[in-house]
Amino acid sequence: MPEIVRPIRTHCLRETGMQRACTGRWLMVLTVMLSAAVLMTGPAHSQGYPGGNPQRGRPIASGQCAACHSSDGNSANPLFPKLAGQKAAYLYGQLQAFKVGGRVSPIMSGIAATLTDTEMADVASFFARQTLRPDRIKRKTLASAGRRIFHDGANRGATPACAMCHAASHGMPRMGGMPMMGMPWEAG
Repeated sequence: MPEIVRPIRTHCLRETGMQRACTGRWLMVLTVMLSAAVLMTGPAHSQGYPGGNPQRGRPIASGQCAACHSSDGNSANPLFPKLAGQKAAYLYGQLQAFKVGGRVSPIMSGIAATLTDTEMADVASFFARQTLRPDRIKRKTLASAGRRIFHDGANRGATPACAMCHAASHGMPRMGGMPMMGMPWEAG
């Protein structure tokens, strides 16, 4: 067992006697924390976002991104993330990861392979300056449940609140206005 998990598990067993529930909860928290650490040490943070020119990024967005993400980054298809308003350094880092194989997608890896670092920075800058248009939610109960999970977590604390990392003040990528992690949002 990894050293970082052992003290948490020992504490849970000693205090509650609920090995599965407690270990599961802490492993979920640990997974979220490690995922955040990986994102924070990814290409955007290790190489540094060089800054980009949104005017030079516009034709790249229109030519190579629009079919899936829309020319302004407000994808109408829930299968493709909305890029409008996302942090430029994050977008740049994701493009870098696709290019070097840190993230794998046959489509995105192929597109990123054709872009120079400057072009990646330019298109990231372009999308970052666009205004996010959230989708209309058909089922208000889902929107309400999503807001509650984002701010408070779920499963009596077993699933941490998304806002722990993704609140605007924490510097992580924006999540609002798009389907995330296979959650059943219904946009229309």
